[in-house]
Amino acid sequence: MSDRVGSETPTDHRGSRRLSGRETAVWYSIAAISYVAVGLVQKGLLNWVVGPLWLVAVVVIGPAVVDRVRRRS
Repeated sequence: MSDRVGSETPTDHRGSRRLSGRETAVWYSIAAISYVAVGLVQKGLLNWVVGPLWLVAVVVIGPAVVDRVRRRS
């Protein structure tokens, strides 16, 4: 949590920061574009199992990594 009063961001049950609607749309777009781009190069990734896993991994792990990198700077 932050030391500043009134600057607390909403968190989920694990204490992770909640994404705004725009951030969510951006992360899903990044996931979809990156999946299609990698799928064009590596055809084995284009299936019904890897696709949803890729999407969830990018949307869950991506923001956490970005937040961690921003905290270090």
